[in-house]
Amino acid sequence: MAQFKAIGLTNNTPISSRFIQKDDYISGESIRLGYRVTDRAWLKKTGLVGLGFNVLANEFFRVATIKAERGIEYPFSRIYSLSLNASF
Repeated sequence: MAQFKAIGLTNNTPISSRFIQKDDYISGESIRLGYRVTDRAWLKKTGLVGLGFNVLANEFFRVATIKAERGIEYPFSRIYSLSLNASF
């Protein structure tokens, strides 16, 4: 004998949507900002032709209407990256 009743068409348990939630959300999936410096006097003094800076963020925010389910409240993975590119 099963511990829990099955939900199906062959027994008297009606199909229900009580565990279904509306999942409206807005999220910041990916953004990249960059800046490159060239033809500057201080670059020539250091022997550089160009210098670039980049900032990258993935999954940096999420706002959702769905409530946390029982026992699976994990945070969303966020990735931040900073890079420096030098050209000689």
